[in-house]
Amino acid sequence: MTGYPTPAYGPGHSRDEALWIRTGTRSRHADHLQSRFTSEHRSCRFDCGGPQSRKRGREVQRARRRTAMVFQHFNLFPHMSALANVIEGARYTRKLSKGEAVELGERLLGRVGLAGTRDEFPSRLSGGQKQRVAIARALAMEPEVVLLDEPTSALDPELRAEVLQVIRGLADDGLTMVIVTHETKFARDLADRVVLMEHGVIVEQAEPAVFFNRPSSPRTRSFLRLVEDGPLGDPLPNPRAASHDAEEHV
Repeated sequence: MTGYPTPAYGPGHSRDEALWIRTGTRSRHADHLQSRFTSEHRSCRFDCGGPQSRKRGREVQRARRRTAMVFQHFNLFPHMSALANVIEGARYTRKLSKGEAVELGERLLGRVGLAGTRDEFPSRLSGGQKQRVAIARALAMEPEVVLLDEPTSALDPELRAEVLQVIRGLADDGLTMVIVTHETKFARDLADRVVLMEHGVIVEQAEPAVFFNRPSSPRTRSFLRLVEDGPLGDPLPNPRAASHDAEEHV
């Protein structure tokens, strides 16, 4: 596998792993952020933390042009068709002509299995279809790295499988991805490296065979027991909510 799919885990209530992705695009500020993604054929480095300045702003824009993000809740424009959603950003950012953008959008919709939905509006699409449109939109930017924030958490199991199949195909094609997910089986099968985060700190990072079978951190072992004892893909329970429920039953 030439890409570098890296799932990031964390307790569901903490959102630390999503914060990691959002600081990677500088949609959240970081005092210092330096990321490197290395695969068999290429290495991508982003250095865009630190105080605001004109020079730093240019570095942030360069990093954003090299990345694309897929959001948990799709974030499609409701007044635009599937095709228009895919090509809107690429047309203006990459300076494509209308014809070039339409050709690109149709090809990418076909790549995610939605060739027949180009003229459909988001309100007429299922959740899985919306997320696949969002993936096609990210690919239209020709990014070096795609960041996915829990791309299947808002979907039912059948629609979740559609999206996971598309993501697996992108990994097989060599696309580098950072994926926030609680899909443990998927991460075990797909990832080159797995990361667990809590309170803004990386607790453990390792290859899947080590992370899932021989984790070194007690916190990782505890996390995996909680996640894997329930249905795959279920987020960890919020301990504060659990505590509140216990108090109500006293």
